[in-house]
Amino acid sequence: MNPIKKDLQSLHTVTQKCLQDLLRLAESFQSGHINYQDTLRLSMIHTYVFLYVASLILDKIYELDRSEKEDEKEQDHTKSN
Repeated sequence: MNPIKKDLQSLHTVTQKCLQDLLRLAESFQSGHINYQDTLRLSMIHTYVFLYVASLILDKIYELDRSEKEDEKEQDHTKSN
């Protein structure tokens, strides 16, 4: 498997985990198991991690697109020779 695609799978797993944790955090706050201050702090941390990982995913997609275009150019060059 392409290493970039493998990285994308790993990053996707992290985003899913962040979203699951945010959902659990909201449920804990709703049920009264955690106070507002802690909820706010933890949700900000999870949101930051989610956004950071999302930016990494976009970088990997760009890198994958660029490498595929380079492969196409190389194949076209090889065919023309």
